[in-house]
Amino acid sequence: KIIPESQWEITSLTRNLNVGEATVTVTAKANGNYIGSATGTFTILPMEIEVADAMLKTKTYDGTTSAQVMEVTFVKAGTQEKIVLTKDSEYTAEAYFTDDKAGTGKEAVVRVVLGEEVKNYTLIKNVKTLTNQNIDKAAAPVAENITLGYVSSKEHEVSLELNGYLPKLE
Repeated sequence: KIIPESQWEITSLTRNLNVGEATVTVTAKANGNYIGSATGTFTILPMEIEVADAMLKTKTYDGTTSAQVMEVTFVKAGTQEKIVLTKDSEYTAEAYFTDDKAGTGKEAVVRVVLGEEVKNYTLIKNVKTLTNQNIDKAAAPVAENITLGYVSSKEHEVSLELNGYLPKLE
């Protein structure tokens, strides 16, 4: 038989905020139709969360695929309900671009790991592929040593040697 909520009240609730076993005591209301109380235990399970989005630091071409994660947005699994966690203390994140060339509309992959002390959440989806990311073009290197050579022949050909001025092409 289900006793209506108007007939009882929770008089004790212990350890009810964190993952693990909790205890609840329910007592019949004085003006109700019942007497007595009951105590029971229940288990609080970790909330399942996933990576919904991430923001990367602006990257300038450096010949690598590395990327720096500025922040990660978490949501309760299967919903849009945001869960706020603190980077570096509650989670770590690393990212990389799928190629190292400068350009727009690129993909980057973010991987997140929850910290050991984060017991109230389980990260069920820890990898997120971001689209429309950019690697900005780098400025050409400044020449430190420029060698200019001038060669003249009977046909009046001119040749210039610009070693150290143009960037190396690979």
